[in-house]
Amino acid sequence: MSKCENYKGFTLLSVPGNVFNRVLLSWMKDAVDAQLRDQQAGFRKDQLCTNQIVTLRITV
Repeated sequence: MSKCENYKGFTLLSVPGNVFNRVLLSWMKDAVDAQLRDQQAGFRKDQLCTNQIVTLRITV
């Protein structure tokens, strides 16, 4: 490892950092889901775009 220009380093997040990231992501998903309209089915939890597309095709 004498040549530093060939060194490709990486960093790993600490365990508390990973826990914090998961909690933050979970909180953000809940906050965003609360603000999304029902028409945005593909971006909501437990709802699929295909269900919305089929409903629109049947309606139209």
